[in-house]
Amino acid sequence: MTITTPGKLIAPISERQLALLLYTILSAAVLYPLFIVEIPPLVDYPSHIARIHILSSIASDTALQANYAVTWRALPNLAMDIILPPLTALMSVYTAGKIFVGLAILIPVAGVAALRKVLHGQVGIAPALAFLPAYNLCLTWGFLNFLFATGLCILAFAGWVASRHWRPVPRAASFALIALGLYFSHIFAFGAYALSVGGYTLHQLINQRSDFPKAWASTLSVAGTQFLLPAAFILLTLLSGSGGYTFYGDTHAKVLALVTPFYSVGSKADFLFAFFVAGFLIWMAIRRRISVIPAMRMPLIFLLLAAIATPEWLMRTWAVDIRLPVVITLVAIASMNIKIESRSAAIALSAIVFALFVARVAATAEFWSRADANLSEFRAATAMIPEGARIMTVQPPTSETPEGADQLRQIYWGLPAIAVIERSAFTPTLFTDFEKQLLQPAERNRAIDTPFGRPPSLNDLESGAALNLRGTKARLHWTGRSIFWTDWPHRLDYVVSVFDAAPPDGVGILLNPIHTGSFFVIYETIKGSCELPDPMDDESLRATCFRDDDAERQGGAAS
Repeated sequence: MTITTPGKLIAPISERQLALLLYTILSAAVLYPLFIVEIPPLVDYPSHIARIHILSSIASDTALQANYAVTWRALPNLAMDIILPPLTALMSVYTAGKIFVGLAILIPVAGVAALRKVLHGQVGIAPALAFLPAYNLCLTWGFLNFLFATGLCILAFAGWVASRHWRPVPRAASFALIALGLYFSHIFAFGAYALSVGGYTLHQLINQRSDFPKAWASTLSVAGTQFLLPAAFILLTLLSGSGGYTFYGDTHAKVLALVTPFYSVGSKADFLFAFFVAGFLIWMAIRRRISVIPAMRMPLIFLLLAAIATPEWLMRTWAVDIRLPVVITLVAIASMNIKIESRSAAIALSAIVFALFVARVAATAEFWSRADANLSEFRAATAMIPEGARIMTVQPPTSETPEGADQLRQIYWGLPAIAVIERSAFTPTLFTDFEKQLLQPAERNRAIDTPFGRPPSLNDLESGAALNLRGTKARLHWTGRSIFWTDWPHRLDYVVSVFDAAPPDGVGILLNPIHTGSFFVIYETIKGSCELPDPMDDESLRATCFRDDDAERQGGAAS
C-alpha cells in the first residue's frame, strides 16, 4: 500500500512490512512486564529457576550437595532443564529464567503464524490475535515448560500439515524425532500434538478418494509411526506403577479452565477482556460470521472433547484441565476466518481489542512490579540465613485475606526457592517428584521433603510439633502430598511467615524472630515440641509448647 500526503509521496509500505511492524510493536508490548522486573511473580517460577541453579551449580557447591541430588534420566518435562543450564554459564539464573519466560510467551505466537501460513497460504495479521491470550492462567501459575512446548507443538503440527506431500519414509522418520523431542519437552503438549495429528489424519481418511485399503493403511502407518517411541515410554511409566490421586473437579474448576486463556492475575481488565471475547464470539457465531477451514474441524473437535474429559487432578498433577483450553484458543486463531461487515467496523473492533490488550498488559505490569519489589526484598534478606540451611514458609489459609496481601498470594509460596539460589538452602516444596523431576532430596532431607505441596499455616505448626510425632516420618495428605512439617522444630532451621503478624501463643516459644520485612518475618527455629489440647475439652485452647533445653533442665532439677 502507499501512504500519500498532499503534494508529496512518502516511501511505500508493503503489507509485509506493516505486518512486521505490528508484530514488533506487539512483541515489545507483551514483553514489557518482563523487562521491568527481576523475578517474574509466577507461582512456580522461583522453584523452577532454583532447580536450574542446582543443576548448574551442584557439582561445585558442597552445601547444595548436602541438600540435593540430581538423577539425569528420560522424563517428559525437560524443556527448561535442557535449555537453561548452558545459559547460566553466560548469565545469572535470573536472566536465563526471564529469557525462557519470554520464549514461552512468544513461541506460541510463532506457532500460530506458521500454522496459519500452511493453512491459508499467507501469514497476514490474524496471528497477532495470539498475543491476546499470552497472559493466561497457565503463565500465572508458572507452567513454563508446558507453554514453551505448546509453541513447539503448534510449530510441529504446522510442519506435519505442510509435509503432507512428502514421501512416506522421510516424513515418518523426521516426525518420529520431532514427536519424541516434543514428548521430552512436556507430555501435555505432546498429547495436544497427538490429538491434532489424529484429527487431521481422520479428516484425510474421510476425504480419501483413492484405493481404500492401501491408501488408509499408508496414511495411518505414516501418522502413527511417530508416536511409537513416546507410546513405549508412556507404557513403561504405567507399568512401573505410576498413578496417584485423580479428581475430575467441580463446576468452579471447570469454569476457571474455560476462561484460562484470557484470565491471568484476576484484574478487572482480565474479567472485562474475558467477557468481551466470549460475547464477541457468541455474537459472531449467531450471525455466522465465523468459520473454520474444513481440514481443522476434526483436530479442534478432538482437542475440545479431550479438554472436556480432562480432570483437574491427574495422577498427582494439579490443574491439568487448564492446559488444553490454551492450545485450543491458539489453534482456533490459526484456523478461523472472521468476516467483518465493513472497514469501519473492523477499525472499531481493532481499536477495542487493542485497548483491552493494553489494559491487560498495564494491569499485569503494575501487579508484577509490586510483587517483584516484595520478592527482591526477601532476596536481600536471605543474606542473614546461613548457607545450606533448611527453610520453609507459612501462610494464612487461602480462605483468609490478610492486610497487605495481593490478590494472588500463591506467588509467595516459592519464597524459600530464592534462598536456594542465594544461600544453597533446602526447602521441602521444591518439586522433587521422582516421576516428573530430575531433582531429588539428599538423604538427610528425605523426611521433610514433599513431591508437591503448599505452605502450612502458623496454626498448622502446632500440630506439626506435636510431642507424639517427634522423630516420626512425615504423614501423608489424602491427595498424596506429604505433610512435610511433621516434627519441624527438629528438622528445619528457619521458618518464614508471610502476611501473619505473629505466631499463636504456645508455638511462638519455638520461633525466634531474626528479621522483620514489610510482608514477612524470618524466624530461627528452636528445638522443642508441643502438647496438643484435647479438642473435646475446649476447641479454643492452644497447644502448650516447650523447648528441649527447658525440658532437660526441668528433668535435671527433678532428679
